Amino acid sequence: MHIEFLVEDVSGKVFLEHILGKFNIGTYKIHPYKGVGKLPKKGSSEKLLTKQHGLLSNLKKLLEGYGRSSAADVVFVVFDSDDKDPALFERELQTFYSGLNQPAEAIFSLAIEEMEAWLLGDMEAVMAAYPKAKSQIIQKYQQDSVCGTWEILARALNHKPEKLKWHEAGALKSEWADKITPLMVLDNNISPSFIKFRDELTRMESLI
Repeated sequence: MHIEFLVEDVSGKVFLEHILGKFNIGTYKIHPYKGVGKLPKKGSSEKLLTKQHGLLSNLKKLLEGYGRSSAADVVFVVFDSDDKDPALFERELQTFYSGLNQPAEAIFSLAIEEMEAWLLGDMEAVMAAYPKAKSQIIQKYQQDSVCGTWEILARALNHKPEKLKWHEAGALKSEWADKITPLMVLDNNISPSFIKFRDELTRMESLI
């Protein structure tokens, strides 16, 4: 089995590089984009955009292209729900997918609200990676809530998110993914959206 992973940014790629090593899912490749982008409107240009345009902006051509080429058994699309209603967004994604022309088999995996929620889902891993983290901030976090997730993790790790520039925040997110993810215990994570993601990967394992 070969799986192509499409993820919205570099920190997501770092996260996947570590987490996928905990599964036996065959071969895979991870493709990071620069932001989530927007689903293309019906009848929009067929031109394949660059990674600068975001993951969802390219998704129609990508999934149809994979479907024509048979380059992947499954395409796993991983991205943040941000401030969208997750249930409504998932229905929008399924409607979008059903309108595609012979797309590859795809799995959509939403991190709610942001992928940092998946790190916060394993408090022991966060504290092991950053012993000076403010545990009281993490304990107050409500799993998968829309509350400025990355900012909560930043404050727990003694940063002031409001003073960080965009590129500084991006670098920190990659650092957190690199340091925390290897220490995560899959069955200990209590983020509901991570559990769905984990269970999909477990299902992929069963198909090997």
